Amino acid sequence: MCQFAVYLFTFEKLKTKTIINYLAGLQHKLVTIDAKQTVWSPALHQTMKGMKRDEAVYSPLAKRMKLPFVRQMILHANKLYFKKYKYTKPVLGAALHASMCLGLMFLFRKSEYLTNKTGLRKMVNNHPVTLIANDLQLWYGENFYPASAGKHLPKQPPDMISIFLGYSKADQYGKGANRFFPAEPNNPDCMCKVIHHYCRIADLQPNQPIFAGPHVIITGEMISEYMKQTAIALGVDHNKVSHHSLRIAGLVTLFAAEVPDSLKQLAGRWADPRSFIIYARATMQQFKTISTALNNPQLVTVHHIKKFYQQHNQEPPSC
Repeated sequence: MCQFAVYLFTFEKLKTKTIINYLAGLQHKLVTIDAKQTVWSPALHQTMKGMKRDEAVYSPLAKRMKLPFVRQMILHANKLYFKKYKYTKPVLGAALHASMCLGLMFLFRKSEYLTNKTGLRKMVNNHPVTLIANDLQLWYGENFYPASAGKHLPKQPPDMISIFLGYSKADQYGKGANRFFPAEPNNPDCMCKVIHHYCRIADLQPNQPIFAGPHVIITGEMISEYMKQTAIALGVDHNKVSHHSLRIAGLVTLFAAEVPDSLKQLAGRWADPRSFIIYARATMQQFKTISTALNNPQLVTVHHIKKFYQQHNQEPPSC
């Protein structure tokens, strides 16, 4: 089994997390057939530790970490590029803007809302995972319209937008996920308005991917290219910007708003809270909170140490 793990790591170039998932699958198969042996052994554990160290040295996280592409940057992209399509290619401009907004709103992975260049949906374990038009709904009070309603949608923006993902990377059992995004009526840049405008002009069919309609197909490469152009215009390192920067931006924004970890996990549909901690970034105000706490000599005093910690190490009084 050690040789199998090393083969996957060295020749197939798989990540250690993926290899562990493969081994877990093999172990599950052994359990289902009531086999007495196990794939795990002390030697295999040590082999995995060594491969993790190699992974950290030869592929450090800092080199792969993408920068967040936040809401302010989407507004700049719309102003610089997408608005120019208003009269020449209105559906394309609306689709580009809406795709960035939707990616940020629901912290989407690329495969969850974008197709390939021919409009085909991403498949995971033989299940299509890319969002379709009927699984994006625009709510007006207690009633809703699917995105495929198009021109039959009310002219005013909805009160809320919801999505349903029947299957995703982190949902291997296909439990599905419903997520809701209430609108802000008094916000002129509310992203629900952007999605509403796109749905009204896109002529989507019920089972079509949300961004692969009859007039335009939006791919991850297209989104990434416009994001890089915007980054250059704003003086940001474009080499560290990609479509995944929208998912990171969603989490970074929630982190800046001091949203509880449980809600961050819910918003991004992470199965394990440890998965998203690598994306954490702090604002200057949060660093000031840290600084204020560490500079305060009265926050944790010698009295606290004696009272709350030292007492656990004291010998009990002798009789």
